[in-house]
Amino acid sequence: RPPRSTLFPYTTLFRSKTTGAIRYIIDEWKKDNTFECVWLRRYKSERKNIINGFFNTVINNNFYPDLSLKTKGNTGLIEDKTVIHFLALSVDGRIKGLTSPNVRLIVFDEFLVDSRSRYLPGEVNAFLGLYDTIARPNDPNRQRTPVLFLANAMTETRSEEHTSELQSHSDLV
Repeated sequence: RPPRSTLFPYTTLFRSKTTGAIRYIIDEWKKDNTFECVWLRRYKSERKNIINGFFNTVINNNFYPDLSLKTKGNTGLIEDKTVIHFLALSVDGRIKGLTSPNVRLIVFDEFLVDSRSRYLPGEVNAFLGLYDTIARPNDPNRQRTPVLFLANAMTETRSEEHTSELQSHSDLV
């Protein structure tokens, strides 16, 4: 059985990390239309930018011509049903008591930062708190909620602390 937490490059799975993850979400929803996920960015401004045109590549490439794909507020809709919840760790990381039984995937987009950006203070703990709120890993009746950590390949990164902290919590993630 593979470990619960595995970090590996997704470029081997998808040509584009974002488009590939969106297609994965849509395919999971097509298998089970109760499927929902969280698309997580670090800052509120990043969340706003990703929502605008979120489905454009999928629509423009005609991957799912028979599906209605759109965003409304902080949600992504497939056939007018909420499937994606767009969150920002900087503001939504403090949410408690969220009821999200159909969320079965979390995508943390651009979780590594380059030298021009910075991590949030206490980011790993904020992420783990949000994960616990969404996934409820201690609830035996809930399905396991995996996390896709998406990032660009970099030669320079300050991710060693993040990677080791996340791997030390592999029982939760």
